[in-house]
Amino acid sequence: MTLLVLFRTRLEWCNYTCWYCPWNATAQRVPAEEFQGDEARLRRIVARVAELPRDVEFFITPKAEYLVLPYWRNAVRDLLALPQVRRVTVQTNLSFDLPAFLDTVDSSKLALWTTCHPTELPDGGLESLFRKWNLLLARGVRFSVGIVGTRENLPSMHRLRARLDPRIYLWVNAYQREPNYYTPEELDEIRGVDPLFDLNNQNFPALGRLCDAGHRALYLDDEGNLRRCFFVGEVLGNLFRDGWVSHEAARPCPKESCHCYVGHMHIVELGFRSIYGEDLAVRIPAAWSPPP
Repeated sequence: MTLLVLFRTRLEWCNYTCWYCPWNATAQRVPAEEFQGDEARLRRIVARVAELPRDVEFFITPKAEYLVLPYWRNAVRDLLALPQVRRVTVQTNLSFDLPAFLDTVDSSKLALWTTCHPTELPDGGLESLFRKWNLLLARGVRFSVGIVGTRENLPSMHRLRARLDPRIYLWVNAYQREPNYYTPEELDEIRGVDPLFDLNNQNFPALGRLCDAGHRALYLDDEGNLRRCFFVGEVLGNLFRDGWVSHEAARPCPKESCHCYVGHMHIVELGFRSIYGEDLAVRIPAAWSPPP
């Protein structure tokens, strides 16, 4: 069984200023030494992964953008070159030199969870994104496109769906900071673009429900500590001391509720693995066909 490794470092930084993101460039001012420390810890993690023979898939989910940093692109390149790394999926806004990056990596093992943030795109920015998405299609890279489902973004959601190749799945991240945020009409509008929106737009009562986090998936931090997921703090082991440590079977979730895709994906009852198959991390439904 290939182990899905959800990975992020302590770095909280982005080149965008989206108001709905707690790690936006306005809120987070990061000194140079933090990037230097991040690079050193990242190199140590990659070197340790290379020593361990177990088959793994990496799912890199930053707070909030990593691939715009050259040393992170190098780390992804090095992970993709390892035979025991079956795939690397990265969440990214694509605001870097994508053609140059693709020329340096094994793109057959790369997958991208790409995000569109309309308020951050300068004149021509959307056209640049479409060129990058078309390049990914041409290179055979698995990817999805996502947008945050704020009211302000709904017109952009429709523009994206109208222009994206029908093979590309467009998902909408539920805006959940305000209870009962959506009107019934808005919910129908979003479901018309993302038929799976309701799976994401919920606080699922998780306590006691069987969850594959810790069994088929682990959260790895930049000290090498392994936990069940981002939301369960108990350390199962350490990559440098113990290698890959995981449970032998799914276990009940200890949290009251689970509120986002990277948590929902592990809950057995929700069936995300049957919906998304091998593209669980990159968020592409196995039987995707575009809405009419």
